Amino acid sequence: YKPRGNEGFYFDGTGYALIKLSGYAQNLAIEQTIQTLSKNAVLLYLESKDSSCVLTIEDGRLVFRYDLKSSAPKVSQSSVPLNTSNEIVVIFIMI
Repeated sequence: YKPRGNEGFYFDGTGYALIKLSGYAQNLAIEQTIQTLSKNAVLLYLESKDSSCVLTIEDGRLVFRYDLKSSAPKVSQSSVPLNTSNEIVVIFIMI
């Protein structure tokens, strides 16, 4: 799948996008459709002055790490390995 027009962006694993958000967004939603043969990958990295979060694939499992600076860093990992032969839709919602 490669998006057409203004549907989105296509990456082959060798690039990235830098998106600067201006102002304060109360809600943020990012949707990615991925298909990878890799068991390790960075899918999403977000950073601000006082917080950061990263969504990765590690040993075939989806892992989400976040550090809000106001509390200890947290890690959450999927209990089931990803099926890398199919497209996977990952939706990141921050409210």
